Amino acid sequence: MNKRNLFFVTTAHFTVDWYTGYLTPLLPVIMKEYDLDISMTTMIPAMLALIAAFSQPFFGIVSDRLKSRYFMILAVLLTGISMSLMGSVNTLPLLILVLSFGRLFNSAFHPEGASFIGDLPFKHKGRAMSLFSIGGSLGGSLSPIAIVYIYSYFSFKKLYLTSILAIIVSFLLLIYLPPRNTKKVINPYGNHFGFLKEKNFKYVMLISLMVILRTGIMATFNNFLPLYFSSIGYPLTTGGIFLTSSLLGGSVGTIFGGYLSDKIGRKWVNTLSFTTLLPIVIAFLLIRNIVVSYILFILFGFAAFWTMASNVVYAQEMLPNSRGFTSSLVMGVAWGTGSIILMVMGKLANKIGIIGTLWLIPILISGAIFLSFSLKESVTLKCNTKG
Repeated sequence: MNKRNLFFVTTAHFTVDWYTGYLTPLLPVIMKEYDLDISMTTMIPAMLALIAAFSQPFFGIVSDRLKSRYFMILAVLLTGISMSLMGSVNTLPLLILVLSFGRLFNSAFHPEGASFIGDLPFKHKGRAMSLFSIGGSLGGSLSPIAIVYIYSYFSFKKLYLTSILAIIVSFLLLIYLPPRNTKKVINPYGNHFGFLKEKNFKYVMLISLMVILRTGIMATFNNFLPLYFSSIGYPLTTGGIFLTSSLLGGSVGTIFGGYLSDKIGRKWVNTLSFTTLLPIVIAFLLIRNIVVSYILFILFGFAAFWTMASNVVYAQEMLPNSRGFTSSLVMGVAWGTGSIILMVMGKLANKIGIIGTLWLIPILISGAIFLSFSLKESVTLKCNTKG
């Protein structure tokens, strides 16, 4: 039963992140369609990420209170419908509106999905969460290459046809996903925000800061890459292939990181991940061979995703009575705030170019390595290690 529930929630995660993966590879199309510069183009995904991110604490609190499967099912359905309509509008404000709805419904899913997985009685929480995370990673990694071919075959205007996936998955969830345990849980804090006084809350904020840095690094690379290849004459599919391959590498990295975090600890996975990223990024910026760059970009995705699942588990272990809210911080607010880095990078790219701007990434990675040493290891992991 637990494995079946894990499968269906992971499938739901695949679906919502499949749809939000549409935007990045189609940025060159949007840039040309609406006559935008690099700064304005990169501001669209950054702004959407912020909208989604800062709505997640609200959804996290609702998730902790309701624990309802319908919350998750509606989020899947409405994410798919909204994102599939991006080609059906003909003005920039309407485009941003439908994309905003898509990201909002996507953000509603994540704290509920992560909380659902956190409540399942698995011994190895890191591995269970990594499987849930890989669902989203696979959706987001397969989507970029798929959508450029769908765009080439059907045209931008007919993307609404892809909403069929969300409709099918939502129907299957309605049939097979059982109701969550709605037994009333006594709030140990006395009110919704009593966890702010918990001594471990500072570590949740610290891990959120590290996720912000990681998100800024990944968002900058992933959003600049299609624009860079398009600017030097490569077809649209080149950026899609790079993104898909890197995100597939990230899917493997998510599983590896979840397994590793159960062995050596959530803290040290962070240190190891960023330390591995540093030489990969420097080599990518120095080497101009397209094949070597492709390999390095896959390795970049692999190492960057080691902490994808383990950081969510880390936050839940620090504040176990607020799993939905802590998940919303790490999966939502931190991810969205990291997109501010993308906005800044977009402004800089207009002045010093894409490659010049990317040379700032090693500085951010070095800062993350330094911060990782201040993390506290979770009590849960220590007990499991001793046992």
